[in-house]
Amino acid sequence: MSFPPVFTRRPDQTKPVGDEAPAGAIPAGHPSGGDPPAGTAWLELPDGGTVWLDATICSIGRIAPKTVVLPDGFVSSSHAVIQVNAHGAHELTDLRSTNGTYLDGRRLSAPALLQNAMQIRIGPFKLTYRRLVPTSSGGGSTRPFPEGTAVQTYDGPCWILILDLEGFTVRRQQLGQAKAEILIREWIADAKPFIEKNSGVLNAQPGDALLAYWLDNEPERMLPAVDTGIRGLLALQARTLGERPFRIILHRGNVQITSNATRAEHIAGPDVDFVFRLEKLAKTLGARALLSEPAALALDVTGTARSLGAHAVADFAGKHHLYALAAD
Repeated sequence: MSFPPVFTRRPDQTKPVGDEAPAGAIPAGHPSGGDPPAGTAWLELPDGGTVWLDATICSIGRIAPKTVVLPDGFVSSSHAVIQVNAHGAHELTDLRSTNGTYLDGRRLSAPALLQNAMQIRIGPFKLTYRRLVPTSSGGGSTRPFPEGTAVQTYDGPCWILILDLEGFTVRRQQLGQAKAEILIREWIADAKPFIEKNSGVLNAQPGDALLAYWLDNEPERMLPAVDTGIRGLLALQARTLGERPFRIILHRGNVQITSNATRAEHIAGPDVDFVFRLEKLAKTLGARALLSEPAALALDVTGTARSLGAHAVADFAGKHHLYALAAD
């Protein structure tokens, strides 16, 4: 397959990158000026170019300014990002693109941990993630090789939460990128305590949304924590309605959580896909705090929350009863 030109930018470059190294080799020209240290990561691009990855966000899309610009109609203007998680590992997140982001052949429905040699497909483009790790415990030379098999750490019931800033694309255009990023940081700072101080885990930030969860392996302890956290978020939602409006989507289901040697966690499973579909449905229904029936039943709010009736959910069979909550 022939590819159109792929224009990429590094912080110190404004022209396309290319002709650096054969696929799979350690590319020359590390920004440090020397040999890349262990832990260094980069993307191999279809045109042979290289994009070094660091602690900053690597944005991918059809239209500049992006770290990687892929000029094709099957690529969304803001398609995906690669960013470092709390454990220092790189994660790939699809920004709810029209045609999806694929990692090793699987379409992403939630942020995914990247490991050496993984293939990323966006539209007609294939990119390869590379990361250097030591060849021995004594240090010395480095080479790209798989960093180890992911180890499953949890498989069971879980509360899954998505918080979604409303109308953020328009707000970003109005405010400009710098002010929009400040708005997101302030929103995260406001919302984070209601999750983490109530035993929740803030897992990822897919674009203008937050993904969090509560393991439900101790229902007697976790149910009050979830209830307190959601009530706090509802109160925050009411206080910031004019300044930073956001939606709350909560579901209770089963998940699989895996981690690797870096202790980076990845949450997956059909119920994770389900809550992302609910996020899209919440916009259609005009619900600012949407609960699935399993979540509403577990919180015992089916009698007090507003019933939204039964609705079809994309990619899931049947119809599903949904509920809307409001602050007390």
